[in-house]
Amino acid sequence: MKKLAKKIFIPLAAALTVVVAAGATVAIVRFAHNGATNVIVDKAKEKIYGMGFDEETETYVHLDDAVGFKYGINGAKNDFDKAYPWSDIKTVYDKGSYFVEVPKFYIMTDEEGIHISGKKHNENWIVDPAFLAADKETELPWFRVGAYEASFTNESKSALASVPGKMPAANITMAQARTMAMGAGNYLFDARENSALQKLFVVEFLTFDSQSVMLGATDYWDLAGSWDAGKISVFHNMTIDDTNSSTEDLMKQKYVVFSDENGNYFDYREIKEIIDNGDDTYDVHLKNSVELPEGDSSCIYIGEFLPTGTTDNMRGSSKGTSFSGAMNYRGVENWYGNYDTWLDGIGFKDLAGDNGGSLVYSFDPNRYSSSDFSSYEEIENVNLNGFDGTYNVDDFGLIYPTNNGGESIDNTYCNISSSNETVAYRIGFMGGSSYNGSDAGAFYLHLWLDASLAGAYCGFRLSQYPSK
Repeated sequence: MKKLAKKIFIPLAAALTVVVAAGATVAIVRFAHNGATNVIVDKAKEKIYGMGFDEETETYVHLDDAVGFKYGINGAKNDFDKAYPWSDIKTVYDKGSYFVEVPKFYIMTDEEGIHISGKKHNENWIVDPAFLAADKETELPWFRVGAYEASFTNESKSALASVPGKMPAANITMAQARTMAMGAGNYLFDARENSALQKLFVVEFLTFDSQSVMLGATDYWDLAGSWDAGKISVFHNMTIDDTNSSTEDLMKQKYVVFSDENGNYFDYREIKEIIDNGDDTYDVHLKNSVELPEGDSSCIYIGEFLPTGTTDNMRGSSKGTSFSGAMNYRGVENWYGNYDTWLDGIGFKDLAGDNGGSLVYSFDPNRYSSSDFSSYEEIENVNLNGFDGTYNVDDFGLIYPTNNGGESIDNTYCNISSSNETVAYRIGFMGGSSYNGSDAGAFYLHLWLDASLAGAYCGFRLSQYPSK
């Protein structure tokens, strides 16, 4: 039997630290809550699936009932498809949107690793915090995450939905998006829901480097050229104006998107073929023509901000590519990559340059805010300094690196800017966008942004909790 590293995981009463490699650590920490009465579960829910670190091989390994499991993508064998809670994750349609419904599960950590089950086996197990109501006692049967990045439902951009075939919404603030979501009886994707998905992912795929499993849409190519006004089916002699990737990966891309002068991405087309002319120019052939005004030294965008629904025809419970392109984890398309995703229910307050501040969170989606954290609970005074600040948090259920360096683990968790400007509130996003390259993934968290930001690269995802 392989020897598992001791003290790699510690009980949930305190922070949980995983040694990844020399110079890099990752921490998993718990939410404080009052505990709740266990419920009766069936036999399938009683099984336990875990992961730990093997000192002899210096790799992560499956534990408990997950030993020997296969975990493929794109239709390859994946034993987690028949293991609860992964087996019961499903897509539902409600209030004009598609959601991925994640059923309630419990978690436990010990010296061997982290364990997930549909049953609270003893007092060492707690319900995952994503399934706790605002009173932090009542257990919820599920939460729902938008299957697609949120998009506008009308020309006035006054409402959001989670549907395929749309350009994701951007250029609005988190507060504006939250108002639109709640107006339709929904919420915005929050830190607790993200943490639950992270736990499911890391137990399933045995890595914190999610991009090693599915790279995600994290590269872009801006192509410059000119064209006449009217219907266009081929863009001739385009040059690469800007990119963060290779020409080889450019030739594999499937979509081109179009933006107005204000950076609003208003339309897209599927690519039929990209031809390398051999003189640093490219012809981009579209499957269907697009009607555009005359372009002169303007850019079209490839790999940059994909439309929703681009993974619908791909096979597998999780799907993606080894080159830049859309990914899908258990029905959640572009969980990371494509657009940065605003993360609700968590923030920093009273920050002043690099002097630190208070990390705060809320369990009540009806009181989430990006400009007033008075109802939030303070976790700890955190001293943040640029890109290598250390989070010493023992109350909040996120998975996060405590320092940079060593093995790539989805990687830089950017904290706050190094300016001396006093900022009352900072909010954040997760996942990284097409601009991020390898600095992205399921465990990427960016927490230094001003609440007033409305960026072309900042997107949203809807969520739902059960009604009272």
